[in-house]
Amino acid sequence: MRSISFPMLDGLDVSVMRLSACAPTWHNGAVTRHDVLPRDTSLLMYIRSGRWDYEVNGRVVQTVTPGDVLFLPVGCRYISRCTADPVSTAIGLDFHLMDESGEELSLGHAPQVLLHGGSDRYEPLFAQALRAYLRGSGGKLAGKSVVYRLLDALAAQLRHEARAVG
Repeated sequence: MRSISFPMLDGLDVSVMRLSACAPTWHNGAVTRHDVLPRDTSLLMYIRSGRWDYEVNGRVVQTVTPGDVLFLPVGCRYISRCTADPVSTAIGLDFHLMDESGEELSLGHAPQVLLHGGSDRYEPLFAQALRAYLRGSGGKLAGKSVVYRLLDALAAQLRHEARAVG
């Protein structure tokens, strides 16, 4: 597995493989554990409502709220807890990211909030990818094309923010 930073995606020929999508609802107190067995796929999530805390080694490292875009890379270990009252909702895009030689890419080792609140411009793309995926085999290519657009837009946004800070 090859490890790169998220903004480096722009310079690579990548493939999205085994895409799946969902729109889950979690109740306050729900826990997702990837502390013993790490994630076996990458997950890109748009938080629609509620709040989640992500812990690594017993310490909260990220908190996500509505409008946030969260990325959970393949191989990362964490525990997430829903702290919303009464529920939290999101759109999740689950996939493997491969480089041009077929090697899986890891975009970090911990949960990453790519964009904090006010990222409402990304929700339509997440919703479009979900709708395409739910159409079944006829939506596979359409769903992947939206994920490519999302990855491109997010990488460009992160590069822009890095230049503004540096």
